[in-house]
Amino acid sequence: MNISIKKKPLVQTERLTIKPYSAADKEQLAELLTNEEITETFMVPDFENREQVYSLVDKLILFSRIEDTAHLEYGIYLDNRMIGFVNDCGTEVDAIEIGYVIHPKYQGHGYATEAVKAVLKELQEMGFQKVMAGFFEENTASRKVMEKAGMYLSNEVEEEEYRGKRHKCFYYEMCFPQFVTLREKPEIAEKASEWFHSKWFVPVEVYQEWRSGTDEDVCAPVRRGDGRKQDEYRKKEYGILPPSRSV
Repeated sequence: MNISIKKKPLVQTERLTIKPYSAADKEQLAELLTNEEITETFMVPDFENREQVYSLVDKLILFSRIEDTAHLEYGIYLDNRMIGFVNDCGTEVDAIEIGYVIHPKYQGHGYATEAVKAVLKELQEMGFQKVMAGFFEENTASRKVMEKAGMYLSNEVEEEEYRGKRHKCFYYEMCFPQFVTLREKPEIAEKASEWFHSKWFVPVEVYQEWRSGTDEDVCAPVRRGDGRKQDEYRKKEYGILPPSRSV
């Protein structure tokens, strides 16, 4: 069963407001979906008429409603004006793929990175363990956004047919390990401190391997999988799950 997407009425960052669409955003959303610069690298239908555009806009506005827990759909606002959006491109159990758009007039100011970092944190709080995002090989700006947001290049590469052209699509990802409290488990606190700089928390998968007695080096699974650099980034930027989420 897929995780429910529990959107908030509003997410505030330093400069941006991220929230569900309103009916007043209809024209601005239609403009984003038909902007030629955006549609070169962000996959949207090749609309035959304006009615098709508004039909999709109406659907996205419905997806954006708080009560819709099957879709991630947020507008990105600067000074009460919608300058972009972020949405899901599919979910599977505890994994989700996202896409994002910033209007060309507002690109180059770090707004996409700021929005993506905030959404990554929201998705972690919802319980997602993996977030992915894809980009066409030529879209170096989008790649830089993913890197600045702390995501890492995956091994997945696909060929996409889009508007008469073939594109090589690369993917970045971020994984969120769950943590277990160690206040009553001093016997593994020293190893936790060595790799996670905390004597009180350790990823669930590490604790489970220790508890089952299958691996003497309890930190080995994470060291092999994600690497110390990514773990440090997660802790710095996104913190750790509270004890209520531990096992």
